[in-house]
Amino acid sequence: MIPVSTAKWDPKWFHDFTGSYDYIFKDKRGIWNGLRANILNFPEERYVENNRCGEACSLVTKDPSKCGFMTELARYYDSLNFQDILLNLERLGNRVKENDGFIEEPIVVLIVYEVPSNKCSEREVLHKWFQKNGYNLTELSYPIKNNY
Repeated sequence: MIPVSTAKWDPKWFHDFTGSYDYIFKDKRGIWNGLRANILNFPEERYVENNRCGEACSLVTKDPSKCGFMTELARYYDSLNFQDILLNLERLGNRVKENDGFIEEPIVVLIVYEVPSNKCSEREVLHKWFQKNGYNLTELSYPIKNNY
């Protein structure tokens, strides 16, 4: 499995606490960290303009359909070429496979900032966009086992 961040801001550990989003490293378990799918980040200028979730979306109900930011994020994803994104993720996985000598086919695991239980997050929008394009994303269950 190859973790690839779709988040606007990654956790510090994902870049080995360097503070640089360009820093990619292999941790002591042999897992690559720091890989990003920047195209899936909401553009900075649109993010600032549309990040009014507290006003537009009830944080109590966590209803992303009423959130201006989530609506705009869905529109942004719809403006992207899904096949190009898929091809780029596949290339990334294959590049890691070739450089690391994987025998198995790589599985790209998209990671987002929010926890799975938070329904008002980019995770929901990403799931729906992939479903619209014929792919079902599956949440990893923990502890992670070698059955994926």
